[in-house]
Parts: sequence; C-alpha cells; structure tokens
Amino acid sequence: MITAVLDAGVPVGWVTGDEVYGADSGLRDDLEHQRIGYVLAVGCDRRVHVNDGRTLVRVDGLADRIPATEWQLHNCGPGAEGPRDYLWVWITSSPR
Repeated sequence: MITAVLDAGVPVGWVTGDEVYGADSGLRDDLEHQRIGYVLAVGCDRRVHVNDGRTLVRVDGLADRIPATEWQLHNCGPGAEGPRDYLWVWITSSPR
C-alpha cells in the first residue's frame, strides 16, 4: 500500500508502519532511495548492524546499550487509556 502511494506520486514527507512493513527491506530501500523519512516497527528478535556495520545485535538488546540520558520523551497524542508517551532515541543502523 505504501509503495502504491509513492508510485502514484502522492507527496509524502515521512512514513510510519507496523512490524509487517518494518520487515520489508525493499520498502526501507525504496524510502531511503527517495529520501523519505520513516519509522517502522520491527520484531524484537530483528538483528541490525551498528558501529558502522561492525557489530550485529538484536534490537531488544540494543536499547539496553543506550545511556538513559540519550532517550527523549515524546507524546504521540491522546490514546484510549490516556496520553501516548514514548521514549525515543536516534541511532544509525543497517538491517542487513
């Protein structure tokens, strides 16, 4: 669906998606090629390369390696059970 929107020429500033979209390496490649920002969920057992590709780690263990001072709290709007506050941190990784 996301690719169809991009192929149709709909102006897009950024994309979000659940774990199904996050598992699609072709989609990530397309978004990066078109210079479109994205946040895609991935399974906790997904492995990514960090440290300029030198280290392969599971994403669920990666969070533990990031100092607490690096995390930023952001509100994503109201939810059914109150505010949706999430901790975010920016890292550079490669899923390959």
